[in-house]
Amino acid sequence: AWVRLGALHGKAERRTEAMSCFLGAINLLRPIVPGVECPLDVLEDALVGVRGLRSEVATLLPWEIAVNVRDLDVIPASQLVFLVLAPNLQGALGYTAEILGALHPGAPALESLLLRAERAGLDPPETPQHPGAVTWRAIR
Repeated sequence: AWVRLGALHGKAERRTEAMSCFLGAINLLRPIVPGVECPLDVLEDALVGVRGLRSEVATLLPWEIAVNVRDLDVIPASQLVFLVLAPNLQGALGYTAEILGALHPGAPALESLLLRAERAGLDPPETPQHPGAVTWRAIR
């Protein structure tokens, strides 16, 4: 419901409200499914929604950001690895921190949880894209 409401706000160009809805959908994953497989489609849809609210950028690079979530009550995993499109490493870290903050409000700073931040082994997009987290995977 939060993802669909975010999409409606996005279509009406109410970006602040849409962003709140998409990040709210991400936040709901934690209390709804403690100790159970995370509904991946909800997170994927919310990530698409968050990216869609940003303007397209011509020059983006793919980054892989791995975060230690073993001690956080996010999902049953030791790591979350995000594929992020951003113009630089700082941008990729900022987008990752935004998603992590939505998954676990009050989480420690990203820098203290960061395991790896590097260019992904993918070619940069050839056409302008919306920056932000594209997808993610959990490692147990």
